[in-house]
Amino acid sequence: KTKEIILGTTTKRVMREWTRFCKYDETVGSINDGDSGGGKTLKCDILANLAVLKGNMVVLKVAGFEPTEKEIQFFQTINHCCLYFDEFDKLFSIEIQNKMLSLLTNQSKKFLVLITGNETRRISNFLYGRTQRARYRESFNKIDEQFVKDYMSLYPNIREDFKEEFLSRYRKALTFSVDNLEGVISEHLDYHDDTLDELLEYINIQTL
Repeated sequence: KTKEIILGTTTKRVMREWTRFCKYDETVGSINDGDSGGGKTLKCDILANLAVLKGNMVVLKVAGFEPTEKEIQFFQTINHCCLYFDEFDKLFSIEIQNKMLSLLTNQSKKFLVLITGNETRRISNFLYGRTQRARYRESFNKIDEQFVKDYMSLYPNIREDFKEEFLSRYRKALTFSVDNLEGVISEHLDYHDDTLDELLEYINIQTL
């Protein structure tokens, strides 16, 4: 299940990747990395749902265990499905990741490959910058401004001066997650008269 309302540029990016997969007879890979709570799982869940509902495809989600060469050999026996590798950086060793490279470039196979991970240093360098292996990449260290504006528009009680100050701080922040946004806005709605600085004295967010 995914959220009923999809905010920001998520829909645009999802449809671009899905359209590419539908248009060409080749594997399409999507790396989604960055901090927890940034929205990468939501995006991949939507793409996986499209694979089922629009593509009539099986989704094989690999999560919760460390794959070995045995699993890689199994992937080689299947075709035309969505391979969803969650927490790729934590569960797949660099050695196992590198053994998968030939699968991603096998022209007799067609997969939609979804990868999520937090730490780029633990994802093989042979995946980054190689569009044949992973055509798309999105970093989720900071949610896009349109997402922030869309989210705030759901709450008409947000004070205008608070909104302006918050957006000014957000634009200067290097990282900012969906969790951060939800935390700040819900706290503001509970303590409507607080300034942003007063609110930040209490809430567990350092990025602002």
